[in-house]
Amino acid sequence: MKRTVALRTAGSAMIAVAVLSGAAHPQTYATGDDREKRSAAVLQELVPSPDGPGCAAAVGERGSVVREAGRGKADLKTGRAITPKTVFDMASNSKQFTADAVLLPAGRHRLALDDPLSAYLDDPPAWTRDVTLGDLMRHTSGITDYQDLLEAKGIEVTDPAGQKEAIAAILASRPEEPPGKRFSYSNSNYVLLAHVVERVTGTPFPTFLQQEFFTPLHLRMTLSPARRSRTTRRTAPSGPTPPPGSSTGTAPSRPPPESSSAGPTTTAPVASAERHCSPESPRGR
Repeated sequence: MKRTVALRTAGSAMIAVAVLSGAAHPQTYATGDDREKRSAAVLQELVPSPDGPGCAAAVGERGSVVREAGRGKADLKTGRAITPKTVFDMASNSKQFTADAVLLPAGRHRLALDDPLSAYLDDPPAWTRDVTLGDLMRHTSGITDYQDLLEAKGIEVTDPAGQKEAIAAILASRPEEPPGKRFSYSNSNYVLLAHVVERVTGTPFPTFLQQEFFTPLHLRMTLSPARRSRTTRRTAPSGPTPPPGSSTGTAPSRPPPESSSAGPTTTAPVASAERHCSPESPRGR
């Protein structure tokens, strides 16, 4: 039977690969059953060298992990290997949680997607009256990516900067084009949405996600909130140490700890910033 394997790559992308899965543990396979061998071959094909960036893979069947493995290095400098317990930065895969974090209070009539961004800011510039929360969620706001804005100010990837600096840079700028005109992917949108959630709920964004999503759903997520400095270009898990919202996670500036629980674990960034790429990959979008 075909199952789906979620591969969490060192570059933070998630890849779905169809493979054959079976019994609860490889050792229970019947004689002549080559599913274990073929599963290992899939991983080796994706990660040819065990000495470079790699990924962790897990096969699930009816809610249970039936196979898990890691291949490649979690840290090229130290040679630390990727294992099924390695924590990965979810990067922008976490944006779905940020969007859900907006839809939840919307369903409780505490905000509406048609609300202007200006309603959730203390001293809003005039242009924020024309941008709606829906524009932010759909990437049709026309707002420049905060990473580009910070770099234009001379703040490099490894320089200290967090949510406060990112939002200040966004509000000091002007959209590149009118809202609703076209789709244009920008991490600024989800950093702003995380701020809106915090403003409406009065709860820090990572805490809100944990209380409303991860704990009730029994998801094994490790939250890595935005800290005072952004992440460096390295493999980590989620981090960003970028602002909340842009990625539900943040990549710490030091190697992440191994998870103590069984199976691959991901860190959930708290926003949607993307200062968290693998050493060999270009900045992700």
